[in-house]
Order: sequence, then structure tokens, then C-alpha cells
Amino acid sequence: MEEGIFAYLCWSGIVYLRTERGIFGLILFLAAINLVASIYDAAFPAMMLSRKGGNETVMGMVNAVIGIATLVGSILASVLPKPKSRVRVICNSLLFAMSFENFMLALGRTPLIWCIGGFLGWIAIPLMNTNLDVILRTRIPLEMQGRVYSVRNSFQFFTIPIGYFLGGFLVDRVFEPMMAAQKKGSFLIRLFGDGKGSGAAALFFVIAFVGIGVCLWFRRDPHIWELEKSLYQERGLRVGEMMTNEEILRIAMEQSAVDANCLAEDFVKQKTRLYIPKSGRTHGGIWNCRLHVILFPTGPILWRPSVKSMRGLSGIT
Repeated sequence: MEEGIFAYLCWSGIVYLRTERGIFGLILFLAAINLVASIYDAAFPAMMLSRKGGNETVMGMVNAVIGIATLVGSILASVLPKPKSRVRVICNSLLFAMSFENFMLALGRTPLIWCIGGFLGWIAIPLMNTNLDVILRTRIPLEMQGRVYSVRNSFQFFTIPIGYFLGGFLVDRVFEPMMAAQKKGSFLIRLFGDGKGSGAAALFFVIAFVGIGVCLWFRRDPHIWELEKSLYQERGLRVGEMMTNEEILRIAMEQSAVDANCLAEDFVKQKTRLYIPKSGRTHGGIWNCRLHVILFPTGPILWRPSVKSMRGLSGIT
């Protein structure tokens, strides 16, 4: 019995993601980024410890700078105002990280350049994580979050062990032998240096382009950008469209705008109609005798209506 319930809960999370293609697209986006990042993690020690100018101390310095960058990014995420587009912040943060760190690690020859690359690569990651978490927690119904997050973790993080394997394999079996076979003074030697660690540097150069390509590809996904719409817009509400009270209440609660003075159980018992004016008005609404949802261009506002406030609205049936 318990196994059947567990299977049902898991399956319900998968079914939810099949209907929420924007959230599923974000999960696949992060899964692809995690693949690239785990290849980076596997190749990073190989380059830092064996490349000319690198050693354990330098590797510790770069890791310390990465930690400082993460701390600074977390502070920025706390003090910066709410962005106009959270999806744009997610895409731009990842594109910024992929565009700087891997190239600077690949082409740099000194600890200073590597530290700058590490700082630029990680300072925007807390901004990305913060806005991603806001989107997931505000879009996914509270009762579904545990199931969806478990499915999300399975999809988003299963690429990490694959990336670790690929990173080690590519460094040891592909890029290091390739660089060892280069003649002195060749283009690749001038670009990445010679000796041990040059192959790892060449791999960083390649995954920089892969990471940028992943960001640009998922940036074009229209389903991800639909997450910017309000839940009212997403449902495509039309003039005079009828909805059940349960549907309206769920939308209102998902928007985190429910009037604390309105009793949910009373609201559900009432007949409710959606009204959006055809023209000449700046707002429409969902109402009954207990609760109003007024749709302004800036977003929904809910309040408990009085008889006086009801007189000001035309079109009520």
C-alpha cells in the first residue's frame, strides 16, 4: 500500500512537469549547465596542480576567491531590488559565468588571471539561484512542491556524475595526449602552453563554447519566457469566461495576494463570475459576495468588497 502511494506521488510530480513546460525547460537548462560545470570540476585540479605556474597554493587561492565571489553575489542578491525579469537574470547570469571563467582559465598563464576568472565566473551564480528559487516556489503549488522538487532534483542533478566521468576521461585520454603530440611552436602550444595541464586548459576552452551554446539555446525557449506571465495571463482569461470557485481561489493563492479577511471556505461556496471589460476600462475582475480579484496592468489586487464598492462596477451579473 505504501509503495503504491509513493509511486503515485512520484508520478504526480512527473505529470505536473509535463503540463508546466516552462519549469521543465528550466530544469533541463540547469541539467545541461550542471553537465558542463561538473566537467569543469573534474578538470580544474588537473590543470591547477600540473600546469606551469600552478600548485596546491595557487589552487587554494583560486578556490578562496571563488568562495569570496559567492559571498559577494549572495549579498547582492539580498540587497538588489526585485528584477523586472527573473528569467532574464537567470539566463544572463549563466551566460556571464560561462563567457568569462572557462576562457580565462584556459588562456591565462598566471594565478592572478585565474583568480579573476574564478571571481567573474561565480559572482552571478547566487543571483541565478535566488531568482530560480523564487520562480519555482511561486509557480509550483505548495502541496505539489515536495513531489516536483524530488523530480526536479533527479532530472537536474543526474548529469553531474556523467560530467565528472567525461571530465576525467577527456583530460586523460583525449586532450592531454593531443597536446603532447603537438610540435613546439604550433598554434595550440602558443594558445594553451606545453607540458602537463595544457590539455586541461584546452578542455576548458572547449567547454566555454559548449556552455555559451547551452545558454543561447535555452534562452530561445518560449516556454521558459512564459514563466514571466502572471497566472491570469497564462490561463488566457477571456470576457465572460466562467471558472469554478476552486480554480479562482487556487490562482489567487498562487499569486500570494489573497485577502486575509476573506474566508476561503465561504468563498468556495459562492457563485463566481470572471469579468474583463472589452474596451474603455482599465481593469476587470473576478468576484462574488466575499472576494474580488481586480486585474490591473501591474498585477492582481484582491480585497473584500462592500455594497458601495460593488455599485461602481458595471457588467456584474
